[in-house]
Amino acid sequence: MKHPNHEKELEQFEKDVRDSLLKLEQNVEVTPPSILELEQLVETVQTDQKKRHYQELLLFWGIALFIVSFVLWGYANFFFITFLGQIAMIVCLTGYFFYRLKKASLLKKGILK
Repeated sequence: MKHPNHEKELEQFEKDVRDSLLKLEQNVEVTPPSILELEQLVETVQTDQKKRHYQELLLFWGIALFIVSFVLWGYANFFFITFLGQIAMIVCLTGYFFYRLKKASLLKKGILK
């Protein structure tokens, strides 16, 4: 259900906003910038963008070089990496085996439930 004076209130609000905007426009002077100022602004923005793009490009090449070097090192040292992986698996399995033995002995003694 709409309020009967809703449309009148809305029209009055729109009129007030329009009048306020016109008053504001009259009080504020708008002077367009000169061509020289605009050219300087464009030049500074372009130099900042170039600098940022070069930084991003250097970061990209640095990360790419690191990844490629790491992959090539991995291929060159494949047997070394495989050997380290096997040692890690043996250590983990041995640790798990001793953990299970200790847990079983503690269960037998009644320390763990």
